[in-house]
Amino acid sequence: MMAALLGAIIGWRGLLPNRWTSYIPKLSRGFLLLMLFALGARVGASPEVQAHLASLGFRALVISLATILGSVLVTAITAPLLRRRSFQSADTNADAAMAMSNLSQD
Repeated sequence: MMAALLGAIIGWRGLLPNRWTSYIPKLSRGFLLLMLFALGARVGASPEVQAHLASLGFRALVISLATILGSVLVTAITAPLLRRRSFQSADTNADAAMAMSNLSQD
């Protein structure tokens, strides 16, 4: 949790070098997949999980599918909103820069 908070603060404060920003989506996706793989391997290798798999069975499958579906739905709803907000912010910044440029020319 602290690592995510620190990363957010660094990003918001603009402390990250510009050349790194193009790598962030690829890195985050790669590390997320690695974490999910490690989690799956740990759960799959657990003797306790293997012993209770029959009793967990269908209920665990339903919970897993509901979690995945919920994550996909929330992402599908929020991603366009965040993109729109990001573009609006970029437009506002561009408008402000143009206004400042016009003021300095006067």
